[in-house]
Amino acid sequence: MLSVILIWLYMTVTTFLLGYGILTVIAHFCAYRVRKWDSYFMCGLAGATVYAQFSALLQE
Repeated sequence: MLSVILIWLYMTVTTFLLGYGILTVIAHFCAYRVRKWDSYFMCGLAGATVYAQFSALLQE
């Protein structure tokens, strides 16, 4: 049970940091301002999903 909690914590932190990085680059080039902190998490989930799909396609 502890390992599952640690895995979810790791996933939450990494997707939040990935989303923070992506939205920082987007905000630098566009007139976009993040209003809610959960936007970082959702953008990180989308970025991780796109990365996983590209890596799966390139392995074929």
